[in-house]
Amino acid sequence: MICHEAKTGRQLWSRPLPDNVLAAIPVRDGLVHVACRDGKYYLLSLADGAVLWEHDCEAPLLASPVVSGNRILLVSCKGVAHCLDFKVRSALWRLDLPQTAGLKKTAEAFSSPVVAGGRIYVGLGSLGLICLERPQ
Repeated sequence: MICHEAKTGRQLWSRPLPDNVLAAIPVRDGLVHVACRDGKYYLLSLADGAVLWEHDCEAPLLASPVVSGNRILLVSCKGVAHCLDFKVRSALWRLDLPQTAGLKKTAEAFSSPVVAGGRIYVGLGSLGLICLERPQ
């Protein structure tokens, strides 16, 4: 990861990660939210790129994470959703989406989840679109 100053292009900091980052990188309130192909979520400081916290999602993260309030939703390429509270740095819930939807197959989740109207929408490759009520 490399952070540049938008106005001048000057490099502010760099942070090596163990694998590629293929998803969008949300930045909010001085925090950088990184979903990495190594299967980990990294919370970085925007000021200097320091790793503030990491969470292992156990499978590559290819989809963009969704930040809402102090929570982040990540979906691994195996179709497992992880909801984390990055403010207190803890896992809130983990959900195997195909299993929850009554599907017997493992899913390939490459598309980014969407949170809207109290629901979570996730595309699971050939298994189609799953819509869940957002857990509290």
